[in-house]
Amino acid sequence: MKKAPNTNKLKYVGAALLEGESVTLIQAARLVLEIKEALGDEICTITRCREVVSLGLNAIKNKRQTVSFGTAAVECLRSKSHRRPRTLTDIRSIIHKLKKSNPELEQTSLRSLNVEECQNILMNTFTTSRQRHKARLILSGIFSFSVKRGWCDENPILRVDTPFLQEQEIPALTLKEITRLLKASMEEFDGSCAAGAALMIFAGIRPQEVERLLWENIAIRDGCVILNSKHTKTGGARHVTILPVLAKWLKFCRDRTKPGPCSPICPKG
Repeated sequence: MKKAPNTNKLKYVGAALLEGESVTLIQAARLVLEIKEALGDEICTITRCREVVSLGLNAIKNKRQTVSFGTAAVECLRSKSHRRPRTLTDIRSIIHKLKKSNPELEQTSLRSLNVEECQNILMNTFTTSRQRHKARLILSGIFSFSVKRGWCDENPILRVDTPFLQEQEIPALTLKEITRLLKASMEEFDGSCAAGAALMIFAGIRPQEVERLLWENIAIRDGCVILNSKHTKTGGARHVTILPVLAKWLKFCRDRTKPGPCSPICPKG
């Protein structure tokens, strides 16, 4: 027959184990009861209690191992220093607006920001869906960078609803509008912008990409414009076909100005 435990002996052993600690025997017993209540119907074994303690210690450690949002933003920007100035300016602008509308954000612990708080920050800072969409991408980049550094466990922005964007149809230019544009490009700045205007009109190359193009990237004989990774918005190289009408304009501009191979398509500014 199993003997009943000696209560006085158990109390003595428990008190001896806690000697010198700020926790009393009663408080330790209450803590075990709290764990039991939290586990619900699950049996509260000593192994389970140790697991709860271990998880709690890890949570405390992770809470301390973090940085403020302001520090994370600065470090993230530093890691992107190789990106184009325009891209870095856009990121800085979004971060500045976030901090200005939410002054407490600068010193807020990154690990403490949850999905709901991030959603409210975006909604309170920006008024249009397009602005929120762009800010969401930049915030997501900061959190993804911070996850890699161990400053937070997850990227809460991934669970923030993506703002709905209603894209408007871009109407094609009429022949009259194209004629006016090309005429203006020949009249303004001594015609130095005509080649760039033709590339945008007849090849659909982005304005920022045209600004980075050199005449050596124009292969009229091969019938293509060579866009290297340093020229494109996304960083991917591509070739754009030169249509006959574009070839005539490019030949005209080249013969007129006689640019060198390293000369830019567009004048500075």
